Amino acid sequence: MESQIDGVGRVALAFTVAETKRPFRNAGIAIRVDGKVIGKPHFFGLEDSEDFPKSVLGKIYGEVEADGLLSDVTADWGSIIENSKGYDVLRIWAQDVIRETAKEVYGQEIQLAQARLQKKINQRLEQLPEFKRIFAQKALHRLLQKYYDEPEEKLEPLVNVVLEAVERDEYYLIIDKIDKAKRSDIESFARALGESSLIEMSIMQHQLKYRLRLIDEVEEIIAKTDTLEKHVHQALENRLWILGTEYSLKSSNVTLRKIADEYLSTTFTGKRAVKRPDLLLSNDVLGRHTLIEFKRPSHTLSHEDYLQAIAYRHDLLAKLKELEVIVIGGKRNEGINTAYTEEDVKFMTFQELLSNARSQYDWLVNQLNQRPE
Repeated sequence: MESQIDGVGRVALAFTVAETKRPFRNAGIAIRVDGKVIGKPHFFGLEDSEDFPKSVLGKIYGEVEADGLLSDVTADWGSIIENSKGYDVLRIWAQDVIRETAKEVYGQEIQLAQARLQKKINQRLEQLPEFKRIFAQKALHRLLQKYYDEPEEKLEPLVNVVLEAVERDEYYLIIDKIDKAKRSDIESFARALGESSLIEMSIMQHQLKYRLRLIDEVEEIIAKTDTLEKHVHQALENRLWILGTEYSLKSSNVTLRKIADEYLSTTFTGKRAVKRPDLLLSNDVLGRHTLIEFKRPSHTLSHEDYLQAIAYRHDLLAKLKELEVIVIGGKRNEGINTAYTEEDVKFMTFQELLSNARSQYDWLVNQLNQRPE
């Protein structure tokens, strides 16, 4: 793009906003004056802009010819002199051009990210009163603009946090106070931010302690001698976060339950029907599937269980692109060497499962308790 800029003259800007995940090592716009590149590439102030996604900066590369800045170049050709009026004019012009071009690239990604979550967002927004709904929509727009290129499994919990915050009256009042304080004095703004931080910590502590109680409840179920596979299934089906944070957004649905049921109906027939296992098939928004076989807590995992898990995976891969299998039981047979198992087939005991989950959430609670007042 060429243009005539007051105080600089002719400028020619050529750049690309790449549609790639990885940032470029030397991202930015190089300034070329009289055929020579001056200093390091520039972002012309976009790096300090709150409404321009930082992740986009690393995807921009190109150069601008501006011979009219020759008198503003330092003696070593290392940079433009400070307080250059010509550079200030170039900066404003280039910033506008880059911003508009970048919108064409990442704007579509923002719309896609929002569309993927729009149904869930709309359901939550409809339950909010009008004054909160408007605030929530603005907050979500800023969020999606900033994290537009994150996978949906990361975006969804961020969206949930924003909506939960607005839904809570005490949190909304603080956010509203922050918004108003921005237009008043710095002291009020800082005080409102402090109040917001306290409420955030309180909400997080409440959620963590609640999950620790749920872990205790599952442990009580597993400790009972008459607990069967179906009881464990019911306890964990909607609490897959106990398996780890990477499973927190996985869930089952009618289609997946149908696939699992059809598979079991054709595989375990006749006399084998009495040995029909309890399977939970779930997936995340990226289509990655997890098949969990629940054994009763009194069951000791054996090599035969491992072979069966491999069979599940190989059979179901005909219908599912990605599938890992997790088998959970009471004990682990010493003859099982997990070092030689298939990468997507995992064995774990209920004790290991709950111990790991409790350690993780205990650590998070301790970190919050140790925060400076």
